[in-house]
Amino acid sequence: MTYLFSQLCLWIILAFVVGLIVGWLTFSRRARGRLGWLRLGGVLFVLGVIVAVLKWVPDVPGFWLEAALFLFAAYIIGCPIGSWLHGAFGAKPVADEAQMKPLPVAAPPSTPVAEPAVTPAPDPVYPGTKPQAMPTPAQGGADDLKRIRGIGPKNEKILNDLGVYRFCQIGAWSAANAEWVGHYIAFPGRIERERWIEQGKLLCAGVETDYARQVRTGSVVVDDKADAALTEEEAATLERQLPQAAATVENEDTYGGARPFGLGQPLSGTGDDLKLIKGIGHKNEGLLHGLGIWHFSQIASWTEENALWIGSYLAFPGRIEREEWVDQAKVLAAGGITEFAKRVKDGEVESSTDDGSHGQDNVTKVDVKP
Repeated sequence: MTYLFSQLCLWIILAFVVGLIVGWLTFSRRARGRLGWLRLGGVLFVLGVIVAVLKWVPDVPGFWLEAALFLFAAYIIGCPIGSWLHGAFGAKPVADEAQMKPLPVAAPPSTPVAEPAVTPAPDPVYPGTKPQAMPTPAQGGADDLKRIRGIGPKNEKILNDLGVYRFCQIGAWSAANAEWVGHYIAFPGRIERERWIEQGKLLCAGVETDYARQVRTGSVVVDDKADAALTEEEAATLERQLPQAAATVENEDTYGGARPFGLGQPLSGTGDDLKLIKGIGHKNEGLLHGLGIWHFSQIASWTEENALWIGSYLAFPGRIEREEWVDQAKVLAAGGITEFAKRVKDGEVESSTDDGSHGQDNVTKVDVKP
């Protein structure tokens, strides 16, 4: 054995050094308690020692077996010594991954978790004034804005996203609103040239333009092409075709409410027979014509503010509401007929008295029955 040790001295030292290095590099608290592959190596080492002592492997193979046992013993001795040296003089061992992770802290069940505040994006800065938005209307509460020439599916969606759903909103835009929206859709001046406000005002007042009627009846198919800007010639033709507004009346700003939009003349040159509405005789019909009210659809579109103004103008506030002019007009504008209108057409009602004491122009209370 002494001879064998002297022959393998350098190799034994090298194996010991390798064991030191491996022990140093693999040192950890977690690995200290593990035998790992050393358990199998220890068993083989013991078996090898028994075989060597009993000389079961003779001659050269026996020599190499004993050499391997020496080298393995040197390596095994070096490993724990290297690990010990690392623990004593080297860096602190890395803690187990499980130990490094902080324990999760559960929030109390009764403690609500606050949502982070979301700051709304500021409105784009354009010349003019952004029009006032309205809440999203209930289903069926929005107007078909595509009946305004110049507004197709794309522009309608843009306007809806701005909170614009009704003809009356567009009809109420100021010049500053039109300027802002024109820049927003990247086409300044278009709204003014295509008369969006005038078209909206007409439709809001129950006055149907030729284009709006064609869209409603399907004579004009509205697709993405409807979003394209009108040419100068098309815009000029549209302006000529739009009905003109009625002239102002003396002291119209002194009456309460808001004057409804009136037409300079009836559409197609012929107005409706307003005397089919109970409460309107020749006298009141003439007064309404003077205000530009020629059609059932106009009266059907009156707001409470409009009814207030008309009642004040007729020197009988509250009359329109009590006599239900608007409800009667809605039936007649839709193509229906009320019980009173049927009697008028049958010649059963005198509607020509103008003296304010008899007939249609007197104050009455009616029940509207289509």
